[in-house]
Amino acid sequence: MPTTARSTGAPRQVPLAGTTTPRGEQPGARAAEAAVPVLGTLEQRVMDVLWDCPDQLCARRVLDRLVTTELAYTTVATVLTNLTRKGLAERVAGARRWNYRPALSREEYAAACAEQALDRAGDRVVALGLLAGRLSAADRAALRAALGGADVDGPAVQPRRDRQFPASSSTRTDGFGGT
Repeated sequence: MPTTARSTGAPRQVPLAGTTTPRGEQPGARAAEAAVPVLGTLEQRVMDVLWDCPDQLCARRVLDRLVTTELAYTTVATVLTNLTRKGLAERVAGARRWNYRPALSREEYAAACAEQALDRAGDRVVALGLLAGRLSAADRAALRAALGGADVDGPAVQPRRDRQFPASSSTRTDGFGGT
């Protein structure tokens, strides 16, 4: 949910040493991981193009698929470079140009965002309960099926790869993800 207030940069409160989080982790264990980058409007549209195409795309092909607005080629190329820097896209050398592909699936990105949102919740159990209450019956059934295949040490569905996002001073959490 975008907000108009900018992040104050206030320090995050961490539980006292010797305690554990509701997930049984040591305090600050997740704080060391880089935050999932928040996508700006144009970044989201470019990622949608990459996610919707099974092939690698050069900046010109991405621009061609963004048919609803007039954008400069350099704007799209810059967005693709920024997405690569944020760890959301991968740049692959082509014959005469760079090609791009998503570094993770749309579903992996959504799951990482959801996990980050739960990490910000004061009480994960309450947040999960509220989320479950908002899900449709079909979504609750899908969640039950996914949880039925989960073991204690890992996810029910294996991601394509373990993804760490690069720590960046430009990663924004105020809903104005840039570009």
